[in-house]
Amino acid sequence: EGDEGGLFPRRTPSIKAINKMMMIKNLLLILSRLSSTLSGPQKRSSLDRAALRGLWRFRRQFSTEDFALELNMNAQAKAKHAVLTRFLDEHETLRAARFIPDVVEWLRLVYTRYNRRVDKETAASTTVAQVLESVRYEARWVQAFEGFAAAWNLMWPHVGKFGCLEIPALYKQIQMSRKY
Repeated sequence: EGDEGGLFPRRTPSIKAINKMMMIKNLLLILSRLSSTLSGPQKRSSLDRAALRGLWRFRRQFSTEDFALELNMNAQAKAKHAVLTRFLDEHETLRAARFIPDVVEWLRLVYTRYNRRVDKETAASTTVAQVLESVRYEARWVQAFEGFAAAWNLMWPHVGKFGCLEIPALYKQIQMSRKY
């Protein structure tokens, strides 16, 4: 908790937060230029006028998809920024990596509690809700399962891409939740 330097940090700034920080930075820059212009006998430079006009201009909200599309349309930029291009191609699947500690913890908890203690029929009929109820919804169990479920739900649509196993239609739309 609060481990900012770990391999998988818990929190990273969102695109919305980054956009907000950039807007604030630009506003402060414009205000500082405006105040220096108004405080002295100098005339506003064309740069300051352009910055002031840009302050009120409509800006489309940043989206990763639009950015990736623009990058992929420019062959020179795509070649120059090969790592960024690859990252943007795979970023949906990489989002699940932040849940790896929770997945490992969930598997450890379940293995420690149930390994060789239940038969196949009991294991098949027991739901996650029943497991969590049996441990009185202990915080570490709930957090571990929520992370496991989030990783599962992010990655499940990509499982069929490998083609190793035919997934029955019944299971293709399944979402991991406490009822399973």
